[in-house]
Amino acid sequence: MRSRLIASPRLIASPRIAVAIAIVATSLLTLRLSLEDSRMTALVGLLRPITLAIGLGLSVVAVVSSIASFPIAPLPATVDDDTP
Repeated sequence: MRSRLIASPRLIASPRIAVAIAIVATSLLTLRLSLEDSRMTALVGLLRPITLAIGLGLSVVAVVSSIASFPIAPLPATVDDDTP
């Protein structure tokens, strides 16, 4: 049971995981910038809802991508090459 909790190196090196991590990092940065309490100019005030929507959208994409990148079934066992 414990071996199932440890991710395989192949899963960690997956490009989909790397993209998901990059999307999550970008969305968190976008959310942080959009929710920052500072004095805003009129232009930044107009862009705030847009950046919030982009950040939330990127978060949803990251979650869906992360869920889709993990295999539902266990990884296949090694195949024997003894078959004629």
